[in-house]
Amino acid sequence: MPYIFQLFAALLEANPSGTLPDYYQNLIAPILMPVMWESKGNIPALVRLLSSIIHRGSQYIIQNEQIAPVLGIFQKLLSTKANEGYGFDLLESVVANFPPYVKPWCDCRCINLLTIFQSNTGTCLLYTSPSPTRPY
Repeated sequence: MPYIFQLFAALLEANPSGTLPDYYQNLIAPILMPVMWESKGNIPALVRLLSSIIHRGSQYIIQNEQIAPVLGIFQKLLSTKANEGYGFDLLESVVANFPPYVKPWCDCRCINLLTIFQSNTGTCLLYTSPSPTRPY
């Protein structure tokens, strides 16, 4: 099953311009269902697909008030050490595409993130990806 999510994400990423096609809009509700995130093997592909959908369909997600379920998925991923890296990948996509809508959520969730940083339980928190302005 995860392979189909990877294929959908790759197809969506192959043409980054334009709006989100209807068939991807119809995938959002099933992807946000908690049962989809129960299988450990689905998580990397679902995060990639959801991030791709957020990038292209942020307006659609806002109009259909689906930001809260996306943030719920982030919290669920962050609650397990094995998936917290995927949680931060999803959070990066959310913050990049929904800044004004995420602000109230960030104010009340920053304490949770700071607790994780303070407890130093997260292994993925030590990794930083290179960027053009900061190569290493």
